[in-house]
Parts: sequence; C-alpha cells; structure tokens
Amino acid sequence: MTFMHPGYLWALFALLVPIVIHLFNFRRYRKVYFSNVERLRELYQESHRSRRMRSWWLLAVRLLAVTALVLAFAHPVVVDEEAQVGVPPTGVIVYIDNSFSMENAGSQGSQLDVACQKAREIASTYSPSTRFMLLTGDLRGEEFRWINRDEYVGLLDDISIGSSSRRLADVVQRLHTFLTRQGMDACHAFVISDFQRSCADLDALPCGDSLLPLRLTFVPLSAVASDNLSIDTLRLDAPAYFVGGTVGVEATLSNYGDNDIENLPVRLFVGDRERALATVDLPAGTSVTTTLHFTIDRPWWVDGYVAIADHPVTFDDSYYFTLPADEAVRLLVVDHHNTFLEKLFDGDTMVAFDRGSEDTPLDGYDAIIIDSPMSLPSGRAQSLAQWVSQGGSLVLCPAADGDVADVNLLLSLLEAPTLGEWVNRPAPVTAVDRNHALFRGVFVGSNDEMELPSTQGHYRTTGGVSQSILSFADGGDLLLCTPHDRGRLYLFTTPLESRWTSLPTQALFVPLLYNMVLYSRPLPAACHTLCGEQSLFLSHSVDPTAMPLLKRLGGDSASFTPLLPDLRNNGGRTLLTLHGEVHAAGHYSIGSEHIAFNYDRRESPLTFVTAGEVSDAVADNEAIRVVGHADKPLDVQLRELDGAAPLWRYFLLVALAALLAEVLLLRFGGRKS
Repeated sequence: MTFMHPGYLWALFALLVPIVIHLFNFRRYRKVYFSNVERLRELYQESHRSRRMRSWWLLAVRLLAVTALVLAFAHPVVVDEEAQVGVPPTGVIVYIDNSFSMENAGSQGSQLDVACQKAREIASTYSPSTRFMLLTGDLRGEEFRWINRDEYVGLLDDISIGSSSRRLADVVQRLHTFLTRQGMDACHAFVISDFQRSCADLDALPCGDSLLPLRLTFVPLSAVASDNLSIDTLRLDAPAYFVGGTVGVEATLSNYGDNDIENLPVRLFVGDRERALATVDLPAGTSVTTTLHFTIDRPWWVDGYVAIADHPVTFDDSYYFTLPADEAVRLLVVDHHNTFLEKLFDGDTMVAFDRGSEDTPLDGYDAIIIDSPMSLPSGRAQSLAQWVSQGGSLVLCPAADGDVADVNLLLSLLEAPTLGEWVNRPAPVTAVDRNHALFRGVFVGSNDEMELPSTQGHYRTTGGVSQSILSFADGGDLLLCTPHDRGRLYLFTTPLESRWTSLPTQALFVPLLYNMVLYSRPLPAACHTLCGEQSLFLSHSVDPTAMPLLKRLGGDSASFTPLLPDLRNNGGRTLLTLHGEVHAAGHYSIGSEHIAFNYDRRESPLTFVTAGEVSDAVADNEAIRVVGHADKPLDVQLRELDGAAPLWRYFLLVALAALLAEVLLLRFGGRKS
C-alpha cells in the first residue's frame, strides 16, 4: 500500500491528544461527606473497574477514528507491482489542445474548461513531489520547463484559446524529441483534446518501443459535430496592381454543415469602407467561389478583407489580403523600331515604355523585349541572365540572319533550349496552351474557329527546360517559356516581323505580348497563413541592421506589442522568419511593406473522432492508452488503469464506525469517564 498524499501522515501526531486526555484525567472532583461509607466501598470498587475498562475502550475507538481519518486524507492505494504503468514516472507532461474548436460549449462549459478540469484531476493522481510540464497548442519555448504541482495547477487558470492548429502526430513527435534529448528514463504524457478529424492523424502515430521513454494517455473529450461556414481561400485576379486598375477578389466559401444556406451576404472591405457585396447560395457540404471587384483609388499599400457573418464559430469568417499599388510597369524594348510593339505599348498608362540599345542599363526595368538582335556580347548576356534571375521577364526574338552563337550563350545561362538550324519553309501553328497564365481570361468557349498564326521560317530548338505555348504540327515551337530563379524567359523562334510571321496581325498578339509585360513584375503574396514557425520572403528589401519592428495595423493594434523579428538577407532578398510570435489574423507592417496573416482553416470542419474510434485506432499500440469514460472521474479511471485500488473510502467508513462506537459507549456504557 502506498499513499498518494503522504504529507497528510504528519497529522497522526494528533493521536497524542486523546492519549494525554485519557492518561491525565483532567476532570474536577467534588467532595461528598458520608457518616458511614462501609456499605459503599464494595460498590465503588466495582464501578471503578467498569469505568477504567470503558475509558480504555473509548481511547481505542478515538485513536482508531483519528487514524482512519488521517489515512483517508493521505489517499492510500494498493498498486499492482506487475503493471507496467505503475512504474513511477520521472515527470508528467500534460498537453491541452487550445485550438479554436475547443471553444465549443457543452453541458459543463466550453471544451477548454473541461480540459483544464481534467488536467487538475490528473494532478491529483500523483504525489506533490512529482514534476509537471504543461503544454498547449502554442508549444512556446517557455512552456518546456519542469514545475511543481502547485505551479502547474495555477497555470491552468491562464490557458486561453489560441490560433495554433497542431496535428496529433506532430505533437507526439515533438514530445518524444524533447524527452529523448533530456535523456529521461520514463515519462507519463497526457493529451487532452476534442480529437478533431482534420488534426487527429491517428494512423501516423509511432508505435511500440519507438515511443519510449514516452508513455501516452489520450483523453478524448465528448465533442458534438456542428455546422460552420468558412472562407477557405482567397485569390487576387489581376496581372498588376496600379492606381485606376480593377482587381478581382476570388473567395472560396464552404458549408461544413448539414443545412443549405441561401443568399449569404459576402462583403469586401478595403480600408475602412465596404467596396463590394455579393450573395451566394451554399448547399450543405459544398464549396462555392464568388468574385468581388474593386478599383484601386490610391497608391501605396491597399489593405482589405472579405467577410461573412456566421455564429458561433467566427475565426474563419474573415480573410485578409494586402497588395502594393505601384507605378506603371517599366518596359525596355531593344529593336529596330518594330511598329507593332510601338503601337501596342506607346501611350499606355499601365506600361512605361522606353526604347534602348544593347548597352542600356537594365536596373529599374520589370520587362525587356529584345527583337532581332544582330549580336549579343557575352558581357551583355551575363548581365541579362543575372537580371532575369532577380525577377525580370525577358522576351527574346532572334534575328533570322543574326549570330546564333551569341544568343545561345544567353540561353544556356538561363538553362533554356538553344537554337539549332533555321527551317526556311512555312509552318502553321496548330496547338495553343490555353491553360497558360498568359491566356487567363482570354479564351471564352471552345474557340474552334480561331485563326492561328503561321511562320515563313523559324529556328528549331534543342535541350533545355521549357514549356511550349505555341507549337507546330511537326513538334517544333513558335513560343517557349522557361522559368529561371525568380524570373522567366519567353523565347520566340522567329522575329516579330510581318515577313516572317503573321502573329503581329493576329488577335492573339495583343493579349500575348501585353500579358508578358503585365505579369513581369513579381507580385508579392496577397496573404499568408499563421502556422507557428514560418519563413517568408519580403517583396521589398529591408535592412536587418536597422532593426525594423513588426507592427499590427488596424483598430486593435494597441493590444499588440511590436516585435523585433528575425530578418536575414538571402540571395538579394529579405527573409522574414516568425517563431510563433504572431497569434492574431490581420494586417501587419514591417519597414515599408504590409503583410496579411490569416488563421489556418484546418479546423473549419467541426467533426470529431469519438473515444471509441480513438481506442480502436491505437488498440495495437502498447505505448498508448485511452481514457474516455464520461461516467467516471478521470483520476479514478487512471488509478484503475494503473492497477492501483483506492482505499480511502474504506478508511472513511472505519472512521465513521469508530465515531459511532464512541457514541454508543458514552450513551449506553454508563456515566461518562
């Protein structure tokens, strides 16, 4: 027999109190004078013996009552020494899922409140000297420390809902890695969660000895599936952002409930103003994409979000985005006064059109078109390749009678197909890759009768990595696209002259060349998902030595303490690394750049794995046990699993029986001693 709370055994010193009282009878006597006591002597002797016997019995039952009561408070248990789980742990880790799904309310309050109560019951099954560690879904560095039981219980009152959504296998792996590095022999770990299906990847859990020294206990909560609407994804449909331009915001909404939703309002806010409104019908279990448009009316960063109204789960009802409304796209054209290019771009407010020569500096340009170069020096090829790798878009149209070797040097630097022999015969284009980004929104319907361009001569290409956009029937290509680092190369196999190709006079020419230029500027990501530790590249270069702060924008920015983030220069770009410091969705700024963060939508489907399903999934895993009986307190279930039979109830009955015996002795045993 062992005691769960041995500190109460110090109260056994209280046994001295009835012993002292019985040994030193502190009662006061009163003298009574009799003229003749000879007849009373025999009666007195007999009564004295009975009183002494009753006094000893009273002492015994009082000592028994005090002893049984103290032992009951010390919580005695009988432990099965052969049970594996009965091995005393070197530490106890309790992980509480505090994700958004734990906000769901039940008969006993929110799921998070129930989880904290069960965490307290876990503490009561271990001795006060046990080391504890309390972890939440945030898994912050300061949580990985050993604390005593009193501090552990106090920290339970400070747990609140967080934005982190962790997969179960990731949590278990994190615990195992920590204990392995600590070199611990045995540790009991408890995972208290609603076991949402989107996060409870039970099939990915390690098995058997691979979990040692970790011994896991899953505590699934009784969660009920509920309806929920969510804005799952958001995409900005625009080739470039500029003042006066129109941006399409494509939002995908999902209905994770069993009821159809009709005429759901979807609102688009830009800044503090509502700029667009749409209504959608969401049948149960489906997703719908709707597009809202707005016009950029001011330069610099534009911060907005799409919102719906859905209660009580609200974390996925808003989706934030941000975009830079920069100046017009800067285009450099190096050609022999191609009239088609001049008519297409000259005077366009969206494109800043410049003409240059082979030695024009490349800095500051987003796109470059080189048409029919007679020569391309190696130094110029090197600078062009470097410019493309930094994010520029190069459109190259080789001359029919130019120096192919010079052009191939540039193509090899860009890992693109090189030019081979010149085919001096007509060739019509027979295939168009309509799924390419250059043709987004260009084709409507099948367009079977669309007139395709043809060439009077073209180069064959060999090797390299490319994507065919316009191709001939014999397998050759008129237009190829080759990504290279942050930029891309568009390679025509013939000059953009009317004597060599009919493309400049075709309807396909305008959207093709125009989108090459508009898509040339690398657009920053419109939004990011909060996922604990993450890294992202900034679209504008930020000097890390200036120690810029990450600040929250908007009405509730006062509650956010500016952060000094981890910034590093990587390949000419600034890499921002977050170590879980950002917990709230919204708009943020660092230096001259704005960033939009959104909550992970992984927990939007509010469906859960039952305790029975969890037990079945880990039935063959000896290192994992499941405690999920709602009709029994958690501490009782844990002791039963540990092979420990609690005896405090029996000692309490013994104490009550002893007190009853004392009452009977005093009532029917004669005069009080």
